[in-house]
Amino acid sequence: MPTSDFLDMPQEERLRHVQSILAQYHAPRERSPYLEAYKEAEAGYWYPLLSVLDAALRSGNKKVLDIGTAYGTLLLYSVLWGNEGFGIDMRHYTPNHRWPDVFDLPYYQEGDAFVDAECKYYTIDELVALSLHTGFAIQFLQLYQGHLLAGLVK
Repeated sequence: MPTSDFLDMPQEERLRHVQSILAQYHAPRERSPYLEAYKEAEAGYWYPLLSVLDAALRSGNKKVLDIGTAYGTLLLYSVLWGNEGFGIDMRHYTPNHRWPDVFDLPYYQEGDAFVDAECKYYTIDELVALSLHTGFAIQFLQLYQGHLLAGLVK
Protein backbone atom coordinates (compact mmCIF):
# COMPACT_ATOMS: atom_id res chain seq x y z
CA MET A 1 0.00 0.00 0.00
CA PRO A 2 1.43 3.40 -0.92
CA THR A 3 2.15 5.78 1.96
CA SER A 4 -0.37 8.30 0.62
CA ASP A 5 -3.18 5.71 0.80
CA PHE A 6 -2.24 4.85 4.38
CA LEU A 7 -2.19 8.52 5.39
CA ASP A 8 -5.59 9.13 3.78
CA MET A 9 -7.17 6.63 6.20
CA PRO A 10 -8.72 7.80 9.47
CA GLN A 11 -6.46 7.18 12.46
CA GLU A 12 -8.41 4.20 13.83
CA GLU A 13 -8.55 2.61 10.40
CA ARG A 14 -4.75 2.98 10.04
CA LEU A 15 -4.28 1.11 13.31
CA ARG A 16 -6.69 -1.64 12.23
CA HIS A 17 -4.81 -1.93 8.92
CA VAL A 18 -1.51 -2.41 10.76
CA GLN A 19 -3.13 -5.01 13.00
CA SER A 20 -4.46 -6.89 9.97
CA ILE A 21 -0.95 -7.10 8.52
CA LEU A 22 0.40 -8.46 11.81
CA ALA A 23 -2.54 -10.88 12.08
CA GLN A 24 -1.63 -12.35 8.68
CA TYR A 25 1.85 -13.10 10.02
CA HIS A 26 0.45 -14.78 13.14
CA ALA A 27 -2.46 -16.64 11.51
CA PRO A 28 -0.41 -19.74 10.45
CA ARG A 29 0.81 -20.27 14.01
CA GLU A 30 -0.98 -22.95 16.00
CA ARG A 31 -1.41 -20.70 19.04
CA SER A 32 -0.67 -17.02 18.74
CA PRO A 33 -0.72 -14.83 21.86
CA TYR A 34 -1.05 -11.87 19.50
CA LEU A 35 -4.29 -13.19 18.00
CA GLU A 36 -5.62 -14.80 21.19
CA ALA A 37 -5.27 -11.80 23.47
CA TYR A 38 -2.93 -9.00 22.54
CA LYS A 39 -4.49 -7.72 19.29
CA GLU A 40 -7.74 -6.73 20.96
CA ALA A 41 -6.07 -5.35 24.08
CA GLU A 42 -3.40 -3.30 22.33
CA ALA A 43 -5.82 -0.94 20.63
CA GLY A 44 -6.62 0.43 24.09
CA TYR A 45 -2.93 0.98 24.74
CA TRP A 46 -2.18 2.69 21.44
CA TYR A 47 -5.19 4.90 20.71
CA PRO A 48 -4.08 7.61 23.16
CA LEU A 49 -0.63 7.62 21.55
CA LEU A 50 -1.70 7.88 17.93
CA SER A 51 -2.21 11.66 17.95
CA VAL A 52 1.22 12.20 19.50
CA LEU A 53 2.81 9.69 17.13
CA ASP A 54 1.07 11.19 14.09
CA ALA A 55 2.27 14.69 15.07
CA ALA A 56 5.85 13.45 15.48
CA LEU A 57 5.78 11.58 12.18
CA ARG A 58 4.20 14.56 10.41
CA SER A 59 7.00 16.84 11.65
CA GLY A 60 9.45 15.27 9.24
CA ASN A 61 11.12 12.66 11.42
CA LYS A 62 12.54 10.02 9.12
CA LYS A 63 13.86 7.47 11.64
CA VAL A 64 11.83 5.84 14.39
CA LEU A 65 13.30 3.79 17.25
CA ASP A 66 10.67 1.73 19.04
CA ILE A 67 11.98 0.57 22.41
CA GLY A 68 9.85 -2.25 23.74
CA THR A 69 8.56 -3.12 20.29
CA ALA A 70 6.45 -6.09 21.45
CA TYR A 71 4.60 -7.24 18.32
CA GLY A 72 5.72 -4.19 16.34
CA THR A 73 2.38 -2.45 15.90
CA LEU A 74 3.61 1.12 16.42
CA LEU A 75 6.82 0.44 14.54
CA LEU A 76 4.92 -0.87 11.52
CA TYR A 77 2.51 2.08 11.84
CA SER A 78 5.52 4.43 11.67
CA VAL A 79 7.05 2.62 8.70
CA LEU A 80 3.78 2.77 6.78
CA TRP A 81 3.90 6.55 7.36
CA GLY A 82 7.06 6.42 5.22
CA ASN A 83 9.72 6.38 7.93
CA GLU A 84 12.68 4.09 8.50
CA GLY A 85 11.97 1.95 11.55
CA PHE A 86 14.18 0.29 14.16
CA GLY A 87 12.92 -1.72 17.11
CA ILE A 88 14.38 -3.43 20.13
CA ASP A 89 12.64 -5.57 22.66
CA MET A 90 13.96 -7.77 25.42
CA ARG A 91 11.87 -10.71 24.07
CA HIS A 92 14.18 -11.43 21.18
CA TYR A 93 17.44 -11.21 23.09
CA THR A 94 16.74 -13.19 26.21
CA PRO A 95 17.08 -16.93 25.82
CA ASN A 96 16.37 -18.63 29.14
CA HIS A 97 14.86 -15.37 30.40
CA ARG A 98 18.14 -13.64 31.17
CA TRP A 99 17.70 -9.88 31.24
CA PRO A 100 20.90 -8.25 29.97
CA ASP A 101 21.45 -4.54 30.29
CA VAL A 102 19.69 -2.73 27.44
CA PHE A 103 23.03 -1.22 26.37
CA ASP A 104 24.56 -4.69 25.89
CA LEU A 105 21.91 -5.97 23.48
CA PRO A 106 23.33 -7.46 20.29
CA TYR A 107 22.37 -5.90 16.98
CA TYR A 108 19.60 -7.84 15.25
CA GLN A 109 20.66 -9.18 11.88
CA GLU A 110 18.16 -9.80 9.10
CA GLY A 111 17.33 -13.49 9.02
CA ASP A 112 17.83 -14.04 12.76
CA ALA A 113 15.15 -16.25 14.32
CA PHE A 114 12.23 -14.50 15.98
CA VAL A 115 11.47 -15.69 19.48
CA ASP A 116 8.01 -14.92 20.84
CA ALA A 117 8.61 -14.92 24.56
CA GLU A 118 7.72 -12.79 27.54
CA CYS A 119 8.45 -9.11 27.25
CA LYS A 120 10.11 -6.79 29.72
CA TYR A 121 8.40 -3.72 31.04
CA TYR A 122 10.76 -0.78 31.23
CA THR A 123 10.86 1.34 34.37
CA ILE A 124 10.99 5.12 34.44
CA ASP A 125 14.59 4.88 35.66
CA GLU A 126 15.54 2.69 32.68
CA LEU A 127 13.90 5.11 30.25
CA VAL A 128 15.70 8.09 31.82
CA ALA A 129 19.04 6.22 31.70
CA LEU A 130 18.42 5.28 28.09
CA SER A 131 17.62 8.87 27.13
CA LEU A 132 20.74 10.18 28.90
CA HIS A 133 22.99 7.64 27.17
CA THR A 134 21.56 8.14 23.70
CA GLY A 135 20.92 11.88 23.55
CA PHE A 136 17.14 11.45 23.30
CA ALA A 137 14.86 13.77 25.25
CA ILE A 138 11.78 12.47 27.01
CA GLN A 139 8.83 14.16 25.35
CA PHE A 140 6.18 12.55 27.54
CA LEU A 141 5.61 9.86 30.15
CA GLN A 142 2.01 8.80 30.64
CA LEU A 143 0.43 6.02 32.64
CA TYR A 144 -2.46 4.54 30.68
CA GLN A 145 -4.45 1.45 31.64
CA GLY A 146 -1.58 0.22 33.80
CA HIS A 147 1.08 0.71 31.12
CA LEU A 148 3.79 3.34 31.06
CA LEU A 149 3.73 5.07 27.68
CA ALA A 150 6.81 7.10 26.83
CA GLY A 151 7.86 9.27 23.93
CA LEU A 152 11.51 10.12 23.34
CA VAL A 153 12.69 12.43 20.57
CA LYS A 154 16.03 13.49 19.19
